[in-house]
Amino acid sequence: MYTLRNINLDRDHFCYWRRWANQKLYWFPSDSEEKYQEHLKTRPGKLKELGWIDNSFTYEFNSLGFRCKEITDADSIMFLGCSVTLGIGLPNHTIFPTLVSNKLNLQCINMGVGGSSADTAFRIASLYIEKIKPKIVVATLLFPERTELLTSHDVISFNPEMTTLKGLNRENRQYVMEYYEKFLEVPETSHINQQKNILAINKLCDMHNVKFVSQTMSRIPLDFYNQARDLLHPGTDYHTKLSEIILEKI
Repeated sequence: MYTLRNINLDRDHFCYWRRWANQKLYWFPSDSEEKYQEHLKTRPGKLKELGWIDNSFTYEFNSLGFRCKEITDADSIMFLGCSVTLGIGLPNHTIFPTLVSNKLNLQCINMGVGGSSADTAFRIASLYIEKIKPKIVVATLLFPERTELLTSHDVISFNPEMTTLKGLNRENRQYVMEYYEKFLEVPETSHINQQKNILAINKLCDMHNVKFVSQTMSRIPLDFYNQARDLLHPGTDYHTKLSEIILEKI
């Protein structure tokens, strides 16, 4: 019988976020310099309106590959989620994990991974909650239709924007895409999958006496607020509003 204790969730290829470990970057997908230069030509008015022209900031990742400082024994709050949690397109001091952490005077452990799913959030929770023992875990999950498949040599991240099937031969690629098409066929499937992961993370928190807060973010329309530098992700207004909602729940 397989349990969390005898399944190896810590393989290097499973923890693909470690590719960013100990790096300080000025650009980060989808907030690339190429895309910025393209927007300077095609949408300069929008960049100027939002204050992104010549607005430089960095993405700094710790030794685990997460956009936060090295984790210490200080009281902390852990954030699980996708690129919105990571804060793509925004300076670190403006994103909701930082805003919430500062308000609560807790160490910020931002474990957001771009393009990831509720499945990824659960894997990260299962790896780190017991080790770190945060005071609070906040899971901010956006797209229920995202999922992932672990293989012997890779992690296949399924989402409508960027499904990657590298390393698969043609026959396996067809099989995997058929699987994802079936996953999306009935919307309830993806919503149930997301809910299962939320409940599983909640259970892990209960086991370690950690307060758990979840926010699906569907209550806040992404296109209602200003935009991040990549003109794709939500901007500072969204993060401020989301921080207020999370603080209310805490």
